[in-house]
Order: sequence, then structure tokens, then C-alpha cells
Amino acid sequence: ESAVTAEESSPTAEAVASEATEVAEKTEKFSLFKAMSFSGYAPETINGRLAMLGFVAGVGAEFATGENFTTQFAEHQVAFGLACGLITLASFMPALQAETKYSPNPESLSDTGLFSQEAEMMNGRAAMLGMVAMLITEKVLS
Repeated sequence: ESAVTAEESSPTAEAVASEATEVAEKTEKFSLFKAMSFSGYAPETINGRLAMLGFVAGVGAEFATGENFTTQFAEHQVAFGLACGLITLASFMPALQAETKYSPNPESLSDTGLFSQEAEMMNGRAAMLGMVAMLITEKVLS
């Protein structure tokens, strides 16, 4: 009784065409200049990813070693620069590998539930505010 016919289980031609159009719009030809422009997606995405990494690593290092954030920035500039370069490179990797199903733009991915583009942006913004709050707190308390 619960047998599904091929017609019922296969998507319609309109649905396939609509999905293909949506993917094509989201994965338009990559332009570094456009991505990094003031209104592009990359600056906030990359800064948010760096802030998330930096905040967690900074708080962890402060608990482990007692070095505050400003000391960590001053004494570990190479590690900071390397992390910035790697996160930036990783953010553009889909374009560098000529991926066709999605682009470096987080909006090109379908909703992935818990790890959505909105969640990444919200967490990145919170981490940026957390970094500023830590720096101000350390300045006030020192």
C-alpha cells in the first residue's frame, strides 16, 4: 500500500530548473574585488571568523598562561598574522578550487540547521564585541 511510484518520488522539471537557477545565482563568477568591497560579504565573514578564533584562543591562553590579550597580540604577532592569512585563504578556498555547487559567499550554502550563515554572523559579531570588551576591560583594570 505504501509503494511510491517513480512519478511521485522524482522532482518535477520545474523544481529542478528552479534549483539550478538558484544555485547558478548564488555561485556567480567569483570576484575578489567584489567580495572584499565595503558592501561585499568577505570582510564581515572573515573578521567574524577571526574574532571567534581569537576570542576563544585568547581567553584560553589567558587562563593557561596569565598573558592578557594585549600582551598576546604584542608577543605573538607571527602567529596572529599566520592565523589571519590561513582563515582568509580558507574563506576563499571554494573559489580557488573552482567549486561549482557553492561559492565563498556563505549565502550560497543551503540552510544547514544549527550551523547556518545567520548563526555564523551572529557568533562572529558577538566575538568581535567580546574582543573589544576584553581589551577595554584590561585597559580599565590595568
